[in-house]
Amino acid sequence: MKLCLLCSSKYDDSVSICERDGAKLVSAGNDNLINTVVGDKYHIDEVIGKGSVGRVYKAHRLSDNSIVAVKVLRDNLSNDEEAQARFKREAQMLSIIEHPNIVELYDFGQTQSGEPYFAAEYLAGKTLAAIISEKRCLTVLEAQPIFDQVFSALEEAHSHGFIHRDIKPTNIILVETPSGVVAKILDFSLAKLPPLAVEDRVTKEGMLRGTPAYMSPEQCQSMEVDNRSDIYSLAVVIFETLTGSRPFTNKNSVITMHQQINEAPPTMVSVRPDLHFCSELEALIQQCLSKKPEVRPASVEEFREKFASACEAQRRVSELEETPQSTAIPVMEPLSKLSPLEAFREAEKRRELVERILADEADAKRRTNSSEVKSAPEQDEDLETIRLTRAELDAHRNLAADSVDAQQRSDVDRVKDAHSGAGHSEHTEAEKFEAQKHSSLLLSIWASELGRKIILVSIIAVLLIILITTLLLTPIPGPSEP
Repeated sequence: MKLCLLCSSKYDDSVSICERDGAKLVSAGNDNLINTVVGDKYHIDEVIGKGSVGRVYKAHRLSDNSIVAVKVLRDNLSNDEEAQARFKREAQMLSIIEHPNIVELYDFGQTQSGEPYFAAEYLAGKTLAAIISEKRCLTVLEAQPIFDQVFSALEEAHSHGFIHRDIKPTNIILVETPSGVVAKILDFSLAKLPPLAVEDRVTKEGMLRGTPAYMSPEQCQSMEVDNRSDIYSLAVVIFETLTGSRPFTNKNSVITMHQQINEAPPTMVSVRPDLHFCSELEALIQQCLSKKPEVRPASVEEFREKFASACEAQRRVSELEETPQSTAIPVMEPLSKLSPLEAFREAEKRRELVERILADEADAKRRTNSSEVKSAPEQDEDLETIRLTRAELDAHRNLAADSVDAQQRSDVDRVKDAHSGAGHSEHTEAEKFEAQKHSSLLLSIWASELGRKIILVSIIAVLLIILITTLLLTPIPGPSEP
C-alpha cells in the first residue's frame, strides 16, 4: 500500500502519483501493527500518516469504539535515544498545552514490543498543503480566518516557552465542523523547550533538523532560535498560501538553506503578477522574512495584529477594484471637424491608444501563462524534514557550491554569445519599427476624407514646386545670330 502525505489518501502499490493533488506517494510497507491492539486499549485499523519520526494510525478505542489517532515511533528509531527522548517530549508538551487549535492528547504508553506511542484526537480533515495543491492559492479573505487560529495556537505554545521549529502547511490541518473550519497545529516532535528545561538537551551537537523550505536563517545555521524563528516560518506559509509558491525552493536542500540565509526574499506580486497585494501586506511579509530576527515582529501577538490590519487594507483595495466604474467612455470628435494640424495630432493619439491597449492585453496574457503552477509528479527534497550531521551538511554544501559555480559560468558564456550577434539585429529591428511607424501614420491620415484631401493637396503642391523650380533653372536661349 502507498500513502499520500498531503491528503492521506491510500493507493495500491502500482500507483506512484496521487490522483487528487499530484504528490509523490510513499510506501506504507508491511505494517505489523495493523489489526493489533496497542496498550490493551486501541485497535489499530489503518495507517494514515508517515513522518521522519513516527507513523500515525487510525484506531478505535475498545472501551467506547470512538475513533482516535495513534502515533508510534518508527521501528528503525527504536534504538535511537535522541528520537525516543523527542517522541516522549512531544507527548509531554501536548499534555501541557490545552488549546482548541492544537491537537489534543489522550494517552501515552508503550506497545507490546516496547515502542513508545501516544493516542490523540482523530482529525478527519485536509492539511493546508492539500488545500493549496487543490486550489493553487487562497485569497486573503479566505486565508485570514485560518491563520487567525494558527496565530492563537502559536501564542499559546509560546506562552509555555515552546518553539515549534517545523511550521509548514503539512503540519496545519483544517477540519470542517458545524460552526465552520477549524485549524489545528500538528507535530511538535522538533519543538524546543524553554532554555531552563534540562530535557531540551536532546539534540546532538552539530545536528541540523527542520524543513529547509520553511526554516529561518538562524535555524539553517544551527544557531539559537526563539519565537521569531516560528514567525519567519509562518510568514513563509502565508506567502505560499496566498501565491501558491514558496519564497525559496530547490530540489537540493542545501541550496534552499543557502537562499534562506543569503538571498533577499521576492515580493508576492513578483511571484504572482496576475494577483494584486496591497503595500501594507507586502511590507509585513517582507518584515517577517527578514534575515535579522530583531527586524521581525517581536511576538506572534504583534504579527497577528499587523496581519489583521493588512488584511483589512487588502479588503478595501479589493472592494475598490470590484466596484463598477461609472465613468463614461469619452466621445471622440470626428476628424473632419478639426483643423488639418489638429486632425493629424488626434489621429496619432488614437493610434497610440489602440497600440497601448493591445500591448497591455498581450502582456497580461503572457504573465498569466507564465505564472501557471506546473503539477510536478515528484516532490521537492526541501519539503522533507531533514536530519543531517555537520559532516553530511558540509559535503552537501560543497556539492551545491560546485553546482552553482557551473551554472554561473554557463550563464556568463551564454550572455557573451548573445551579445556577439546582437548588434546587427538590433539595428535591423529598429529600422523595421521606424518603417512600420511611418506607414501606420500615413494610413491613419488617409483613413479620413480630410486626411486624403491634405495628402492630395500636398502632392499637388510638391509637383507645382518642382515644375516652377525646373522652369526657373532652365536657361532661356537667346536670339540666333544671322
